[in-house]
Amino acid sequence: MKTKLFAVSLLAGFLLVCSLPARAAGPLAGRLGARMGFSAPGAADEYFRQYDVFYDFDLPWRWQRPDGWLIVSGADLSLGVLQGGGEKAAIGSGGLLLRFIRGITTVQLGGSVAGLSKNNLGNADFGGPLQFLAYVGLDFQLTRHLAVGGRLQHMSNGHLYHKNPSLNQGMLQLTFAF
Repeated sequence: MKTKLFAVSLLAGFLLVCSLPARAAGPLAGRLGARMGFSAPGAADEYFRQYDVFYDFDLPWRWQRPDGWLIVSGADLSLGVLQGGGEKAAIGSGGLLLRFIRGITTVQLGGSVAGLSKNNLGNADFGGPLQFLAYVGLDFQLTRHLAVGGRLQHMSNGHLYHKNPSLNQGMLQLTFAF
């Protein structure tokens, strides 16, 4: 129930922010990158690793705050592998995000819908193929085109299925902006 409430709140907040006066962006920026994540023991006491490639891009709404923060709306797509319990599953996701940018620092808040090719990995049963992701991330721009960062990510099926063990991961990422 908490995951559903969080997802609905995230969507409502995003729609509220999008309804505020904003200026349309010029050419939309995109970012391509690789991510890897690790979990502490969680679902059925299994350790999990995740490896993703991702593409995120700006949507045409942005807000410049008087305190110097630029808020940019965006979308995120990823495809990867989730490993745990000696087994592997494909994972893909797509969702919305907000990026808060100031200087070389970017804070990301996002939520996505994800799909798993297998819902049983070792002793962990994720309940079914449909999952929800919520995350908060922090990136640092190294050059105009290169950034490094990390994020804390929570995956859950939102109690769509009988079992809902959820998975929390810390993830590191390398991003190329164009």
